[in-house]
Amino acid sequence: MLVAKKRVARVASAAKRKPKKAKGLRQPIESLRQLAAALGKSHTALEKLAKRDDWPFKPPYPVAEVKAWCELNAVGPAGETKLTPERDVKLKLLGAKLAKMELEYQIETQAMVSRDEVERENVKKVMAVRNELMNTPRLMAMLAPCTNDVEREAAIRQFHKGICDRFAGHAA
Repeated sequence: MLVAKKRVARVASAAKRKPKKAKGLRQPIESLRQLAAALGKSHTALEKLAKRDDWPFKPPYPVAEVKAWCELNAVGPAGETKLTPERDVKLKLLGAKLAKMELEYQIETQAMVSRDEVERENVKKVMAVRNELMNTPRLMAMLAPCTNDVEREAAIRQFHKGICDRFAGHAA
């Protein structure tokens, strides 16, 4: 009889225990703390990640997808962004594209002018001055009948001053 009682006692205690979960079947993860434990990250890091604009997940959290997302976005255990060589190159390329776009915008709004344009304009001005200075002998020929050298010199100075003023942008 003793043997039978022990057996009954064991069966009764097994009925009182909670049923074991079947292996392979995972319960859905509803909280960020559970998700952090499953991923091996701190819960504060996951709270920061969940506040990001590009965080695509809602409870229940799919652990495999969250893990893949963290690897794709190079997120470290504390929620910091790890700079891998590929990500570093992508960030530098993105920075270069942004700088180029800013320059193009400044050129379009004429806040900045290209160097070639400035050089072309200056060459045009220099050529205009050169051409006008080449007319100096004609002026001297017209002034030759003048008897006074002082008047001739003053006329030539006035002619050259007018050329320089036009080159500098002043009214002649």
